[in-house]
Amino acid sequence: MNSISLHIAPLLIGSFDTTSVLIVSVMTIAFIISWAANRISILRIRKRVSESKEIYDILQHTLDLNDNYVLRLDLRERNAYNLHGQMLPESGIGYEDSLQYIHPEDQHIYRDFLITLSKGQARTAECVFRWDASGEHHTGKWRYMHDQGVAEYIEGQKLPTNIFCTLTDQTERIIQEREEQELTDKYRKTFEQSLVGLAFYDKDGYLLTANQKMREILKFQSEDDPYYYENALYDMPTFRDVLSNRHVEELYFCSKSVIIDRGVNCYTELRVHPIYDEKGELVYITFSIRDVTQERELYLQSKQNALEMRKANEEIQNLENEIQYLMDSCDMHFWRTTFADKTVTFYQGLKTAMPPMSFDALRDHFVQSTFKDDLRRTSCRSPRQS
Repeated sequence: MNSISLHIAPLLIGSFDTTSVLIVSVMTIAFIISWAANRISILRIRKRVSESKEIYDILQHTLDLNDNYVLRLDLRERNAYNLHGQMLPESGIGYEDSLQYIHPEDQHIYRDFLITLSKGQARTAECVFRWDASGEHHTGKWRYMHDQGVAEYIEGQKLPTNIFCTLTDQTERIIQEREEQELTDKYRKTFEQSLVGLAFYDKDGYLLTANQKMREILKFQSEDDPYYYENALYDMPTFRDVLSNRHVEELYFCSKSVIIDRGVNCYTELRVHPIYDEKGELVYITFSIRDVTQERELYLQSKQNALEMRKANEEIQNLENEIQYLMDSCDMHFWRTTFADKTVTFYQGLKTAMPPMSFDALRDHFVQSTFKDDLRRTSCRSPRQS
């Protein structure tokens, strides 16, 4: 029995050593794997933190450059707090107080914006409203703010708890756009209401737009009459022989415009003006047209009237010359009577007037002259004749 025990003991010891080694090896391998996995996780976390920091720095830099503000609207407290920038008081501001900073005409816009996000109707929304940048003084220093809102939800809840708003001051851009729009509307109104037909063509001679007067003169059948929009300016009958698409020059001339397909038959005053870019390449062509048919008729009538007037003046001058010759030859006079003043004016010629004479003086003159003539004839008569 003792000998058997002695033989079994080494075997048990050897088996125990092998098991221990195996266990230690497995534990070592597990430790290495665990350490490697932990190391990889740490590296990944560091990388993600680094990337997040970079994103944060980029976002922060973007916010600083664009003069943006970031706010958090706590829907449970009904308060708003600054996250970036100092748009609000440091302690935050309540919903009702915030409305005092918003232009009265824009308050409904802001209310609709908050309702859309707070009621869960959308996760994002945006609006533009005027904000009083003068703060508590409320002097009406209005700035146009573009608000981009994002709702934050807690898992398991249907309604958001916070709204994060990014506000951008767009005052200068909006004012500039409005000024440009007003200027555009002004020129568009001038363009449409011009007494002269105006149109713009591209470099290939195809119509881009025409005002109302142009459509009236050329008798457009619709706003986008295909006859004028599909045919190039160079192919129009009036310009076919005077305008080249290889080199457009400044043109100004009058012509009788006839477009049989549209029933156009009138006398027109035409002007073509090319617009070149800084490289000297043709970009647009401006075209103006004015119907001068009535002006032409008036001009011809005026010219005819001038000819008739000159002929009449010549006839009157000839008649005056004949009358003057007759008066000079026969010692004739003519007179003009003014009954209002009771005067008579004698003329030795057509333009030579004698001093005016009253009716009484004229009567006395003729009576005395006749009486003197009778006495002279009586005294000169001989006795035999008497």
